[in-house]
Amino acid sequence: MRQVISSSLFTGASFSVNTEHLIDAIKSIPGAIAIYPIYFASGPQYFENYWPIGRKSDNQSDSISAHKLTGVDRVHKELKNFGKGVRIAIIDNGIDYYHPALGGCFGPDCKVAFGYVGDEFSGSHIIPEPDDDPLDNCTHIAGILAANATEIVQTNYSPLEPFIGVAPQATIGAYRIFGCSENGTTTDLITAAIYRAFEDKADIITMSVGSMGSYAERSDAVAVKRVSKAGVYVVCSMGNDGRKGLQTGANPAIAKDAIAVGSVDNSYEAQLYLITPNGEKIFYIPGIAYGGWRSTICSTIVVNDPQATSNDGCSGPSKPVEDAVVLYAVSRADTCNSTVRCNKAAEQGAIGCLLYNIDSIIGSSVIPSGSISLEDGQSIIKIVTENSSAIFTFTNMLEFNPMLTVGAPSPFTSLGLTSDLLFKPQISGIGGYVYSTISSYAAQNQYLTNAYASYSGTSMACPYVAGTLALYLSQIGNPAPETVNKAFNNGTTHRPSISEVLNLFQSNANPVNIYNSTLLASTVQQGAGLVNAFQALTATTIISPSELALNDTTVHIWPEYFQLDPGQSRTVTLKFHASDGANPNFLPIYSGFIDVANDVDEKVVHVPYAGVVGNYSDARILVRNNPQGFITGIVGDDGYYITDGQELNITAAGVFLIILVTAWASRTILVEVVSAENNGLPELDLNHGMLFDPLQRKPLYFVNVPRNGATGFSESYEEYSLYLWSGLVAQVVTIQNDLFLRTTRLAPGRYKLRFSALKNFGDYRNDNDYEVYYTPSFNFFY
Repeated sequence: MRQVISSSLFTGASFSVNTEHLIDAIKSIPGAIAIYPIYFASGPQYFENYWPIGRKSDNQSDSISAHKLTGVDRVHKELKNFGKGVRIAIIDNGIDYYHPALGGCFGPDCKVAFGYVGDEFSGSHIIPEPDDDPLDNCTHIAGILAANATEIVQTNYSPLEPFIGVAPQATIGAYRIFGCSENGTTTDLITAAIYRAFEDKADIITMSVGSMGSYAERSDAVAVKRVSKAGVYVVCSMGNDGRKGLQTGANPAIAKDAIAVGSVDNSYEAQLYLITPNGEKIFYIPGIAYGGWRSTICSTIVVNDPQATSNDGCSGPSKPVEDAVVLYAVSRADTCNSTVRCNKAAEQGAIGCLLYNIDSIIGSSVIPSGSISLEDGQSIIKIVTENSSAIFTFTNMLEFNPMLTVGAPSPFTSLGLTSDLLFKPQISGIGGYVYSTISSYAAQNQYLTNAYASYSGTSMACPYVAGTLALYLSQIGNPAPETVNKAFNNGTTHRPSISEVLNLFQSNANPVNIYNSTLLASTVQQGAGLVNAFQALTATTIISPSELALNDTTVHIWPEYFQLDPGQSRTVTLKFHASDGANPNFLPIYSGFIDVANDVDEKVVHVPYAGVVGNYSDARILVRNNPQGFITGIVGDDGYYITDGQELNITAAGVFLIILVTAWASRTILVEVVSAENNGLPELDLNHGMLFDPLQRKPLYFVNVPRNGATGFSESYEEYSLYLWSGLVAQVVTIQNDLFLRTTRLAPGRYKLRFSALKNFGDYRNDNDYEVYYTPSFNFFY
């Protein structure tokens, strides 16, 4: 037994079973209504933009706060609203409640007042060890929500500039679902945390956790739906896999009643810097392995290759670098990484290593390392070319550096739509370059003198939006969740439903542009736009519904413009038409906004929409042609995809590789071995001919399969899925009225593999709704 959940919304338990037990056998358990597989969910994902390692700079920006971008500053100043009385549960990896910006205590009358955690848990452990002392790293999230870092005198807790969170008077709960390793958790534990937070009277739940999406049918997605219907708002990070392309939203953010949040970049980033001989500052991102300079030093810089050819420094410095900092160029054609270059420089006596034309690096583990922009690299080269003895000052000081990408969608933010073409994300928050609290442990572990850091990710944008919901609930008196959807005749305010809240916040969000462009970013990237708390809390106009998922249908709007006077109503016919020239074979997504203007106060509200050009049901799921070489099929013992009639000697090979590559998600995929002559199942008296993976000890039958992604940008969406086959096929047998899975060795013969993937919107019971791919035939023998 893993988890026992007893909630007013759900009663259930999770447990582990042997591979041979089938779902039908589990369904026969008395009282069982539904069964959900347990999935692994990876640890929190965020990007450390810098490692603050020292004193603050003498020159500070006027403000580090994101609140001017979101109207939160006006809610604080004009409405005097700081989220008082609202309870927010954070489901993540624990809070360092000793941090003075977070109240310094845990329990009643503290800022961090409730929660539940387990210490001895990771995705590989069976059962967490519960206790009541929430500690560790979602301290950054808690600071975004509710920090008050304005009057802190302790040296190790003094921020670069005083700041407050979105809802600093809200009460925080910590539900820690990760162990100390933070490598991952499981969906049954996430589910248990959601229901427990609900029973603990949370008003809002924020979850910066999730895993590859596809379909919102997991137990945690069901929990989100039930809790939301019961009046508790669940805000989820959309994910950081935007570079992988469309349909990369995380689960449970893709759940219908979850508020999925994308990320927009902040105004400033706190960065370390070096000083040129003429007094100019150059900001850099420290390497992950060692970090930046831990004290202020003065040094010359050796430019390894002023011509910036490829593989600069891969063989080590080409010039003497002893007691100097070396500068390397980076290009797309390089075949070595920053660690190789910087370590070789350290071996020759270098005291530091800089790489330019790259965002971030791992660097050396023994000397300070950092990355700078192409322009700054060229500036250093010009200085050194004119004077090779020029002295640069490398500091341990920070300064807030204005961001050119302010107000644009963060490049990492995951994209919608869902695999069912539902509208996601709903809205965006500030998630790029967010300065907030971190735990004292994290600060010490990274040689930080102050417990604050600047991180990026939808993990940061999610609590930001949750904080604006807290301001809203506080503004209307925080009606109890149980009043949701109820009408009162005595003037009592009810808790707005999740759809009412979305109507308010989406209608009044601010659409944002693509970076360095006058074009709006797609709604599958930004949702309704960047949250505007003040406009939402003072709104006079709301549109319902506040989002339109157009599916793959054709829609038009009529009339396009009209005037609506007080007391009047008007029916609008919507007929959308995609851009001319859109090729339906590629299933492109189109999107936009419908604007509604109010002539009284000139405020504009809007409705975002998105749809697909082409027949989504005909989308080719199984990849059979790929310039990069990875396709769906079987690899022979020669390391290549098999050709027709190839001999497969399982005794010599041991196992064969089965590769699955999907261009789109599918609810069901199975791999079977069939006769090469008639595509029928082999004559083994089997009712299933599915391949069996001896390593994973399960048949190649998959549900809710996410699509694969392009190479190089993400750990979540791999280029392909790899399985092993040792000649075993799966057989379903009945023993004493129970169904079990038994494996049988395939007889020698001539076969094919059949890959079957359920099409979009398909019925799994209808054979015609499957896309089927047959491999070349092969002669199988032992």
